[in-house]
Amino acid sequence: MIGGLVAGAAVGRRQAGRSTPGALLRIGFACMGIAACANLAYNSLFAAALPWAVLPVMGYAFGLGLALPLMTLATLDLYPEMRGLAASLVTFVQMLGFSLMSGVVAPLVFDSAAKLAAVTVGCFVLASGFWNGARKLQ
Repeated sequence: MIGGLVAGAAVGRRQAGRSTPGALLRIGFACMGIAACANLAYNSLFAAALPWAVLPVMGYAFGLGLALPLMTLATLDLYPEMRGLAASLVTFVQMLGFSLMSGVVAPLVFDSAAKLAAVTVGCFVLASGFWNGARKLQ
């Protein structure tokens, strides 16, 4: 997964001057959505086995690595005079979400790769909805 994040961030860095942030965000979200759905389809039809069980996760991480820096910058730009406070709040929300997912949700679905994949799709849908909803409010 780390390789996917790094690759996504590297591609985002190279494309930063060539593509608009909106286009890169759409590509990142598309990669995440396709990978999450592929992961759910694979784990619903087959028993998890390497390398097929890992490839969609890497695709999701690639999209996340592409989109997350742009999303963070867009969030910090909302409060240009208080970037330090905004950065701290972004980090707090990310760590809170990670803690809740790993401490509450993951133990409930850890017995099945298909359940984990379904949670990934659900989280992607929520994240997409929140991001698009927040962008429309601006």
